[in-house]
Amino acid sequence: MAISAANAPTNLAVNPSSNTINEFSFTWQTPSFYLGNPGGINYCWTVNEAIDVDGANCNWTGAGITQLANGPYATQQGVNTLYLAAKDDSGNFDGTQFTSVNFTASTAAPGVPQNLDISDVSTRATSTWKLAMSWSVPTQVGAGIAGYRVYRSTDNSTFTQVGSTSADNLSFIDSGLSQTDYYYNVKACDNAGSCSIASTVASKRPTGRFTEPANLVTGPVVSNLSTRKATVSWTTDRDSDSKVAFGTASGQYQAEEVANSTQTPDHTINLTNLQPGTQYFYVAKWTDQDGNTGTSAEKSFTTAPAPTVSEVNVTGLGVSNATINFTTKNAAKVKLYYGLSDGFGGVKTINTSTEESQYSLPIDGLSDGTKYFYKINPIDSDGNEYDANMYSLTTPARPRISNLRFQSVDGEPSSTLKVTWNTNVPATSRISYGPSPQDQEEAIDSKLVAEHELIIRGLADDTDYTLTAESRDAAGNVAVSDLQKFHTALDTRPPKISDVTIETGLRGSGAESRGQIIISWRTDEPSTSQVAFGQGQTGELGSKTPEDGRLTTEHVVIVSDLPTSSIYRVQALSRDKADNQSNADAQSAIIGRGADNIFSIIFNALQKIFGLGQN
Repeated sequence: MAISAANAPTNLAVNPSSNTINEFSFTWQTPSFYLGNPGGINYCWTVNEAIDVDGANCNWTGAGITQLANGPYATQQGVNTLYLAAKDDSGNFDGTQFTSVNFTASTAAPGVPQNLDISDVSTRATSTWKLAMSWSVPTQVGAGIAGYRVYRSTDNSTFTQVGSTSADNLSFIDSGLSQTDYYYNVKACDNAGSCSIASTVASKRPTGRFTEPANLVTGPVVSNLSTRKATVSWTTDRDSDSKVAFGTASGQYQAEEVANSTQTPDHTINLTNLQPGTQYFYVAKWTDQDGNTGTSAEKSFTTAPAPTVSEVNVTGLGVSNATINFTTKNAAKVKLYYGLSDGFGGVKTINTSTEESQYSLPIDGLSDGTKYFYKINPIDSDGNEYDANMYSLTTPARPRISNLRFQSVDGEPSSTLKVTWNTNVPATSRISYGPSPQDQEEAIDSKLVAEHELIIRGLADDTDYTLTAESRDAAGNVAVSDLQKFHTALDTRPPKISDVTIETGLRGSGAESRGQIIISWRTDEPSTSQVAFGQGQTGELGSKTPEDGRLTTEHVVIVSDLPTSSIYRVQALSRDKADNQSNADAQSAIIGRGADNIFSIIFNALQKIFGLGQN
């Protein structure tokens, strides 16, 4: 019995029927006739091509599935057709039993591919000519990029598609070419067949690549050899760049090569910053435009020895000058650096013979008592300077005055000033001072000291003074300070009274006798003389002698014509020229009778004072 295949599926529908993006879904129902279980039916579908009778071009849904999920089914712009047929669970299938539905896609094309570039990847040795294209993704992808189409032209007018790539493949190799100019552009296309406009055109003629380096014709050889540099030269049979690898051990070269990128058959490399008197090993290298590198056999050379300075010494050292003596060898010139630190500051340069020779360089304008650093750097014939050892010298010191200071001395009877200063070497002390340049006094101390102190007394109060300090060392070198100015203070201190002595006496006898008191004292500055006095042991000092206006430090005042047989209180008074007055402590003085003894005098005086023995 003949077995029939299932009929076409029924009620095939698409959603949506038209779309601006490539997204559609499909549903259907089981055929009107089939054998077996409906859940075992598998469905074949194609888009824009009829289903083969044997189903060779089918896309299968899987058993029992009656829909196609939302997806990009359109393969061209405009009307597309989906074809659908069924195969029952026994495997019976007839591609002519199908149903179909139309749907329309109108998608936005992607943007233009960017940065199209062409490289020649031909092999010249085998005459295999081919070009490699590469590009970047468009800045606008539209509905999505499904792939790229590559177009070629030989006249930059008519372009023909020569290949395509997937969305993630941004390169293409076009082979089987000839040695002629080719022009290319690229289009980006989505999965609905909507393509961008063509990219900008890029062109190239395949010329091929060398696979072997150029041949070495001559060299390498070394010339212009000196202490710090050398020139390496060689030639090749075609253009290449130039490189030299070198080092101080055979086969062990510095990581960085000296290179010149110019393509030429005549090669020259200058090596600089070499170490003097050193053997170097080197190889020459050259690379053509196709990246093929040739290398010479290893060779070596030795740089010239460095210039030297020796036998350095100093003569003629003075307070401001010195002479530096030295011997040079292999030097074209030398530089003498000198200064107060290892930064120097002064420099002298002289030309020298490259033969071993002796030289002397004077330096002046130095400061006395100062340590100087110096070094003598030799310079070779190429102008390279070599750092030499550093030396030092110290010039003899002149006396120098520092920290000149003035300090008032308290407790002195007149304005007194202590002057101090320092010198860097032991020296004498001398100051000249006065209220004017024409009225100067001096204070001198001949001891040789580094810390100086002189005290000047008897200065006028409230007066402007000028002062200079001077020190002379043992060698007779003199240091003089700048002119200094100071002003003495007002005198507010009263004179100090000391050594007060009181003596009493009588003039006459009996009832006619009169007493007198002689008071003497000293002051520590010139002052006037006056005595205040009063009768009685505790009486007021209501009387004063006339003031003696003479200014003196030795004072004597006589209080006379005093009643006898009395006790008196007396007080010495002195006033200095600034009108500052000092009062001594009050003391008692006893004047007796002319004929009485001392005990009677004391008794009678006490009787008058205290009323003793009176009724």
